[in-house]
Formats: sequence, structure tokens, C-alpha cells
Amino acid sequence: MSPEINIGENVARLRKAAGVTQEELAGRLGVTKASVSKWETGQSLPDVAMLPKVAAYFDVTVDELIGYEPQLSREQIRATCAGLRVSFSRGPFDEAREALRTLSREYWSCYPLFVQLAQLCVNHADVASDAAARQALLDDAAELCARVRERSHVASDVRLASAVEAIVAIWSGDPGCAVELLAPVPAPYAGEAEVLAGAYRMRGEAALAEQTLQAELYQGGHRVCFGAVGAGPGLRGRRGPPRRAVRAAT
Repeated sequence: MSPEINIGENVARLRKAAGVTQEELAGRLGVTKASVSKWETGQSLPDVAMLPKVAAYFDVTVDELIGYEPQLSREQIRATCAGLRVSFSRGPFDEAREALRTLSREYWSCYPLFVQLAQLCVNHADVASDAAARQALLDDAAELCARVRERSHVASDVRLASAVEAIVAIWSGDPGCAVELLAPVPAPYAGEAEVLAGAYRMRGEAALAEQTLQAELYQGGHRVCFGAVGAGPGLRGRRGPPRRAVRAAT
């Protein structure tokens, strides 16, 4: 899904909504009527320096004027990721991965999308053509998660990104990184606890692994007692990494 730039169509729509003619708009902006006409028919585009003036005249942002949306809605994210899942399933793998990378570049600040793309990378690493391609997809997931952790202000997205990145770390043979990501998490949910316990086991720390799982069982019982089951952003409750991914990590 590539963002479309529709300056001409938007200028025409905004002008008509404001009830002004091309000539009147041209006079306000200090350009010719022919220039406005060419913008609206797509024969030319306003100069970059002109965009703020046009946007100010119609009381919209420059992004609104050019029709660019830097964020996707949750519905758009779901639909986009569904399409990518089909692409990975049908192949070729390299084309599907490039489509995913292109999407992340186009929506570089859409952190909810990044979380879903990272999960998609993890869930389809097993369809990679070889070990190098598999690791490249896992590296993509780690990069996406790191950006979410560093830039997002939504706690649930940051928490889920940390969990997915921890899975990537384990699959990449770096349990220490997984521990650093998840050990500070207060009252981990089931998926997080399983991943963290798996990381401890890989480091030969069986006692800490057991302690982590026991603590999660206690917290889970505590949440049940107070009717809070499903209230938090647990991995399963937020369409996180599937159970098969968690089991593989442990």
C-alpha cells in the first residue's frame, strides 16, 4: 500500500468547497489562472515553496493538501499484513520480504505497523529459502522492534516489540539480549514469561527459569481473583507472536 500524492485533486476539491474560482485562487496566491488549472489537471505541480501558502489558504496542513498519510489505521494495518502473509505463503520469498521493507520505509513513523511487521517476520522466518535469508528476516524484525522501543510513546506497543525482539534474540542465539529486554518487565504475561524462561534455560540458569514461570502463575492467579484477565496487553491478547513461536524459543 503506497501513499498516493494527489495535490491536483485536493486543490480542486478544496477550492470548490471554499466556493472560489481558479482565477480568485490564483489572485490570492500570486500565480496565473493557467497555473492553478494545470495543478488541478495534473499537468504540473506547485513549487515546494508554494505548498505552505496553498495549505494556509485552505486552512489545512501540507500533508492534508498533498494527500499523504504518515500513519495507517488499525484496520489498514490488519489488511496490509494480511496481504503480506499471503505473499510470504505463495512466494517468492525475496519479493515478499522486499514488499515488507518497502512498506516500513514508506511509513517510518507508524509504530503499530512496525510491531505487526516484526511479528510477521518472526512467523515466516521458517519459509526462508536458506539460513542466510532466514537470519536477514529476523534482523529486519529486530530493527523494526528496536525503532518501536526507541521512538514509540505507546507502552503496549513498546512492550510487545520488546517481546518479539526477545524471540528474535533467542532464535539468533543471543539469550543474554532476550534477558535484558524482558527481565525488567513487571509482572510478565504468559508469553513474555515463557520467552524469558527459555532465555534463562539457554544460559544454564534453570532456577531463574523456574522462578520466572512460577511468578507468572502467581500473577495470573492474582489477575483472575481481581477479574483482570485480558485487561493487559498480553502477547496473545494483542495478536502477538503465536504460541508456536514461543514454544520454539523455549
